[in-house]
Amino acid sequence: LLRDALDLMRELDGAGDRSDLSYIAHPSIEPHEQNRGFDEWTLLIDIVRDAWVQTAETSPELARVEVKRWMSLRYPLFRRLAFFAAKNRDVYTAASGLDVLLEDPWWLWSTETQREAIRLLVAVAPGLDEVDSLRLQNAILAGPDREMFREDVEAEQVDRAIARQIWLRLIRIRDAGARLSDAATARLAHFERQYPQSQPDEGDRDDFAFWIGDGGGWGELKRTPLGLRELIDWLRDNPEVSDFDRDDWQERCQKDSLRSTRALFALARQGIWPAARWRAALQVWAEPAFLAESWRRLATPLANAPDQFLRDTDHTTAWWVQAQAKSFIGREREFLTLVDRMVRLHRVDDLEISDDIVRHSINHPIGHAVQALFSWWYRQNLRDGQGLSEDVSRILTEVSDTDSRSYRLGRVLFGRNLIALYRVDQAWTQRHVLPLLDWARSAEEASALWTGFLWTPRLYRPLFAEFKPMFLATSARAHALGEHGNQYAGILTYAGLEATDLFTRAEMTDALASLGQLGLGQAAHTLVDALESAGEQRSSYWENRIKPFIVRHWPRAAALRTQAISEQFARLCVASGTSFPEAFATLNDWLLSSEGHDILPHKLSESGLCQTNSETALALLSVVIGDNPQWPPHQLRQCLDQIQLADDALSRDHRFQRLDQLLRLHGR
Repeated sequence: LLRDALDLMRELDGAGDRSDLSYIAHPSIEPHEQNRGFDEWTLLIDIVRDAWVQTAETSPELARVEVKRWMSLRYPLFRRLAFFAAKNRDVYTAASGLDVLLEDPWWLWSTETQREAIRLLVAVAPGLDEVDSLRLQNAILAGPDREMFREDVEAEQVDRAIARQIWLRLIRIRDAGARLSDAATARLAHFERQYPQSQPDEGDRDDFAFWIGDGGGWGELKRTPLGLRELIDWLRDNPEVSDFDRDDWQERCQKDSLRSTRALFALARQGIWPAARWRAALQVWAEPAFLAESWRRLATPLANAPDQFLRDTDHTTAWWVQAQAKSFIGREREFLTLVDRMVRLHRVDDLEISDDIVRHSINHPIGHAVQALFSWWYRQNLRDGQGLSEDVSRILTEVSDTDSRSYRLGRVLFGRNLIALYRVDQAWTQRHVLPLLDWARSAEEASALWTGFLWTPRLYRPLFAEFKPMFLATSARAHALGEHGNQYAGILTYAGLEATDLFTRAEMTDALASLGQLGLGQAAHTLVDALESAGEQRSSYWENRIKPFIVRHWPRAAALRTQAISEQFARLCVASGTSFPEAFATLNDWLLSSEGHDILPHKLSESGLCQTNSETALALLSVVIGDNPQWPPHQLRQCLDQIQLADDALSRDHRFQRLDQLLRLHGR
């Protein structure tokens, strides 16, 4: 249910691979006063946490398997849950907990996972041996990737932010009892000389990315003047925000938005646009409670603001516009003007684009502006074939100009909204978007557009029929699309299941083979998801969809038979329900012995197949469970008991006796 909630948020642009904002809705995985319970869905987080804690008490093996599954789910919230779990000393050693923390260094530094990452640091640091302690400290000293910071932030500010993040983690492990290396000690000393006013807050306040409280904290808090005239003078004299001497300007914008707005307008009439103060204000006014009010007050002034101001406040203004796009009423001309200006003002023909173009797009003003345009466009009662309006067509056509590399950050959103564009204005889409999907024309443009489409892919038959050659050509390049390559493997599999008339046998087989081992593993996982989602129709779906797909299209090459595919096909057998014997006979050639099966016996035991198809269940277990597992598979004993109860003669079968002996050797 929690994963379903996040999947829905993804569809509504509220969650993604690197950000789901769960740390705002539910700041701490473990119980904490900062968890205010404002959002009812966060109760699911507590239930998942408590269920795992209970499981850890009775079955540490299954608890570890669940954490491994969490780490494969592409939301920061599940990484937070994994970090919480890795502190449990009944399940993880200090060293194995460190492995969880450093599996992807991004999450050591991400704001989304900051609370749980630091608490895990504190938990594991004292118990590490010298080698692992040095590994941890070196990871901290390396600091976060600079790509994690907004591009509009000055290098000096980034340096200060990185230094403080390193400092915080070093003092946390030092205070927890870890012995710091010479390099770590020197880095701490250097920071304290450079920023002598920096002191950690009492308790664990610094561990949180933000704190709901009284407004105190790091540095001295300065109060803004109450009177309008005095506030105007104060803003003129204090246009910048100090890193250490903080003030309550943001709080003032929240609690006294009318006077704050008037003060900014008064300066604007004098030709003074303090960008830092506007950025802080717009961050507040982009919150849902302030959207309608701020739109009425700010739409016209911002639409007519100086170019340099819009450049200086690029991300913040663009984010405010994007937040407004789904709900504002009136002043549509100002909205379109702002979108058009944000696009044109941030055009850079030779912009360096990061490898993660999706993340780059959603953090760049052009990406914000184009997404805002799409969000507003979807509110216009769209109909098939009605065509794009002149205003929308003009802006999107500007973004389609491939002479500008920066516009590629907007074009990636063409891919994400490709189906809607095609349905509303087929001619425009055929002219301006579909050619960009052609790898032979430009690999960089095709990669961007396919990445966008695979962001949240859906199967729309008329479109697939039109871009089929380019879609199939993507199979050989899916590995280069990173995590979106998994999405490609998934949609390719669904296309093979649901649009059988669109692809020849050779086309689908060649495309699957081009995916390679990792892609095929994801394709196999998609088959499991499709079959398990069929509910009471699983047997029919197996017979009419899954089995024909595997028999007709699945590659036979021995090099493409992997443990990952075997595990998914074993689950496919169980998911087939009453077709279990037939599924096992069909998939048996792809099944491999493994030392790591744990979920399979659990699912098999719960399915009832050990009683209804005891011989096939024993055959499946015998094939996939190896002789030397690290620990005996969870619920294997329950499976054997159920098989014996259904057919006692099978307890004398050599396969049964091997599995029984394996359990006995491990004390079960």
